[in-house]
Amino acid sequence: MLRFSAVAGQFYPENKGELEEMIDGFLRQAKPSKIEGKIFGLLLPHAGYVFSGHVAACGFKVISKENFDTVIIIGDSHYERFDGVAIWPEGEWETPLGRVEIDSELARTVLGSSKRFVRRDSAHLWEHSIEVHLPFLQKILRNFKILPIIFGSENKDWVCLPKRFQRTSKIKF
Repeated sequence: MLRFSAVAGQFYPENKGELEEMIDGFLRQAKPSKIEGKIFGLLLPHAGYVFSGHVAACGFKVISKENFDTVIIIGDSHYERFDGVAIWPEGEWETPLGRVEIDSELARTVLGSSKRFVRRDSAHLWEHSIEVHLPFLQKILRNFKILPIIFGSENKDWVCLPKRFQRTSKIKF
């Protein structure tokens, strides 16, 4: 399964060169505080890069010299209401900087650990809260896999799928 970029050209540039230049600029300007101890997680914004790129770069720069086999990226659902936690279990995610492989073995383990974890591809298709982090990771890390996880919401009053997303598909089987 290939999950195509849903927000390239909106939240960040869809042109590879522009995107690399933008991220490199954010990383050059980033002056993160010194962190003592081992970093096991980051809490970063997931807005468009013009709004959140500098803050995200400060977090990513802190881990830029680390090696990770798998990066677990947790986001929240902005477009689909569902109860549970959606895992993208296999394949790759694509950005203008290339494709990132899913850690399918870890995905199977997580899916088997609780009924709250479900495969729900539709929760990931248009969601930006995970996707916007991938280009930064692609610039600072090498040879890593990801496990994309989206938390759902039972609140039906705030989630809606914009009409422009209702007719096309960003997934290829």
